[in-house]
Amino acid sequence: MIFPFITAAVFATDYFVKKKVNTELKSGDEKEILGGHVVLNKCTNKGFACNFLEENPDLVKKITMFICAMIGCLWVKELFCRKHPVRKLGLSFLLGGGLMNLYDRHQNGEVTDYFSFKGKDGKKGKLAYNLSDMFIFLGSILTAVDN
Repeated sequence: MIFPFITAAVFATDYFVKKKVNTELKSGDEKEILGGHVVLNKCTNKGFACNFLEENPDLVKKITMFICAMIGCLWVKELFCRKHPVRKLGLSFLLGGGLMNLYDRHQNGEVTDYFSFKGKDGKKGKLAYNLSDMFIFLGSILTAVDN
């Protein structure tokens, strides 16, 4: 079973990237990478995307724990089925990314995001992301495709 290792790899990858970002980037610092299409920029968020529920971080933690628990239950259930490898991969991405962001919230009281995309106009987007967010997005697509 490779899926527990995938989940752990997603968690660990973002953990170590966040650790590096937190030691090497200050809030407000920006560095263009990938031909200027992506901007490294450290910022934190106590709420969900777009600072939704930022004023209530305890509720955000509880909702995140509940969602991770539900995904974890589905993930365990799917691990023992011989079918649906795409769904298992999607759930592994969802769980690893969700648990990393949950860990970040519990350890630091907020989630560290560290990159943004530039639009066609060359301006940095208003939203910032981390690798866990990308795995959550990709995991959602894979899980939906295999349902």
